[in-house]
Amino acid sequence: MEYQFTRHNIGFLVVDDLANRYGAKWKHKFNSLYAEVTEKHVRIVLVKPLTYMNLSGSAVAQWIHYYKFPLSDILVVVDDVSLPFGTVRFRRKGGHGGHNGLKSIISALGTDEWARMRVGVGSPPPGIPLVNWVLGEFTKQEKEKLPDLLNYCADAVISWALEGFERAASRFNGAGIR
Repeated sequence: MEYQFTRHNIGFLVVDDLANRYGAKWKHKFNSLYAEVTEKHVRIVLVKPLTYMNLSGSAVAQWIHYYKFPLSDILVVVDDVSLPFGTVRFRRKGGHGGHNGLKSIISALGTDEWARMRVGVGSPPPGIPLVNWVLGEFTKQEKEKLPDLLNYCADAVISWALEGFERAASRFNGAGIR
């Protein structure tokens, strides 16, 4: 994948970290790759839409409609340029903030009433266009911190799945790897 190790793909990197942690195998369904993991008798379905990020809402909607997942059981992990690299922030609902993947999901679901975990990738230095920043590779320093960040984010997702939104948000919001 051309953008596999870019800032814009941090959500997939977190999901990959979770799948690797549990030895899960990826399967194909609804124009997505998915894997199922279980932690303390809680089933967690990991989904990576195979569409362009700007069109990911259709895949997310298919999963929700087919399995009748309540929106309270959905967590979207997404990059955020307004947060410093390594910062984590849970949000119960909200707008897209200019993120085209979130915009697509909001449009496909007809609501913004689902949780997201925003992972800070930092803002571009002066003179670097935003698109080049998010689609660019991590810096050497970021690459060194990336394994710890992915592990931290995977722990945050597990906390959300097992303990709920409020507990995960209170434990992980504003914190992270710097």
